[in-house]
Amino acid sequence: MSNGQSAKILSFADNFLRISPAFDELYKSGMTLVEEAAAYLDGQGREESKALNRSLKLVYSTETMRLTTRLMQAASWLLLMREKRQGDISASEVVRAKRSVDLNAVGTSEEVLASNLPEKLVELIRRSLTLMDKIQRLDTRLYPK
Repeated sequence: MSNGQSAKILSFADNFLRISPAFDELYKSGMTLVEEAAAYLDGQGREESKALNRSLKLVYSTETMRLTTRLMQAASWLLLMREKRQGDISASEVVRAKRSVDLNAVGTSEEVLASNLPEKLVELIRRSLTLMDKIQRLDTRLYPK
């Protein structure tokens, strides 16, 4: 990629992050989901997991770890983009920092979602998958390879 192409891509990313209400909405909904999932897992989810049979407890544990990992990666990306938006880091620092963010964090199968996991957990997983999909698509548009 030439320096001119690279500058155009970085300019598009800078402008999008700086002026787009879509990023504001994505950031707010993503961080709200992180907080909601943490509250659920620490409260209602803990109680609901106690009522599960042994095999579902294992699935529950696995899926909550996947959910947490997925949301940590999403939050890392959102916070990184917010820092860029606020001018706290440069475009080259974003590119370097993005290497430690895994936007392909573990998924969850439809089979698992159709199991007898608590309804609220399934809802949070689905929402986290949707969030990650939006972030992946936006990242690809902002920082094409």
